[in-house]
Amino acid sequence: MRKTINIIILSILILIIASGSYFIYGHLTGRHSDNDIVHKLVEKITGKKSSCEENVKMLQAAADKYKEVNGKYPLQIEMLVDKYVKEIPKCPGGNGYSIDAEGIVYEDPEKR
Repeated sequence: MRKTINIIILSILILIIASGSYFIYGHLTGRHSDNDIVHKLVEKITGKKSSCEENVKMLQAAADKYKEVNGKYPLQIEMLVDKYVKEIPKCPGGNGYSIDAEGIVYEDPEKR
């Protein structure tokens, strides 16, 4: 019984250390937003994609439609508002979205 409890405690400590390392590494390198870990966990548990991913797909489709009509992608994601989308949504973590020169829509932690 005592061995089992020790193993459980050790497993929890390893999980905490690994999660903390991932969080710190992500912030130092800028490779994830504040809630990436939470989003991935929710996706794994529920089997549903995060609303950030769904928003990116919706905004990408709007950007593609913009290109069909105008011959080029919008310079800013906000150029899609009114004619292509009602508004630019936010991720549950508070991040906004941007579009790059090639027309790729992405979650942008700098747009909070």
